[in-house]
Amino acid sequence: MATQTDAGLMVPVIRNAQSMNVWQLASEIVRLAEAARSGKAKSEELSGSTLTVTSLGPLGGIATTPVINRPEVAIIGPNRVIERPVIRNGEIVAALDKTIVLPHGRKLLDQLVENRGPYNAATDQAIALAYAGDRAGAARLLREYRRAAAAAGRA
Repeated sequence: MATQTDAGLMVPVIRNAQSMNVWQLASEIVRLAEAARSGKAKSEELSGSTLTVTSLGPLGGIATTPVINRPEVAIIGPNRVIERPVIRNGEIVAALDKTIVLPHGRKLLDQLVENRGPYNAATDQAIALAYAGDRAGAARLLREYRRAAAAAGRA
């Protein structure tokens, strides 16, 4: 979770976000942001992440590409909601639109391409595990499916 501080941008890590409800998540976001802004964030609260969520919408961004915080695999960046013309029932009308970008690292793309074919569901599961913070589980799942692909003569 990207957080603007007097010392610059800091990225505190929300651990086990997948097991939190929306209220617990909101509480943890507030706690980590306050710790980062006050300079009291611990080193373990600033490392070990898999994915960053940032929002450039409040700054007016409508077409941005946030930079990945290495060694993470991706960053999700929702932009500002704006009105755009769309066609509905043959008529041009105004509609609210929001662009969400998901820049990702080359490793993630390589793993997706490497696991194409009947193993796409496994790749999707591995990506979900990686985004949830379970890098070891994602790596294990991809290794298992690579072995299965090799046994099936696809490797």
